[in-house]
Amino acid sequence: MALIITNENGTLFFKGCINSSTSEAFRNHLLTILNNKKPLVINMEAVTKIDTSGLLALYKIYKRTLVYNLEFKITGRGRKDIYRALKIPVLA
Repeated sequence: MALIITNENGTLFFKGCINSSTSEAFRNHLLTILNNKKPLVINMEAVTKIDTSGLLALYKIYKRTLVYNLEFKITGRGRKDIYRALKIPVLA
């Protein structure tokens, strides 16, 4: 399944799989936003699957936001699995 990316009011919505076939496009899209020094808010609710290459891409983006002190948020119900995998604190 392809990865579909839409932008609604500054939040990026991802739909589909983030895997070895789509993780490079996923990472490059997020890097473009980070290079503009803009906050990064992504909604992962419609992501049906994320494999290790997708998690690695997300982890590298997360680390970059820390280095450059940029806002980074992951939204969407049921995405605590991603927070746990990346060891990002979850605020309940």
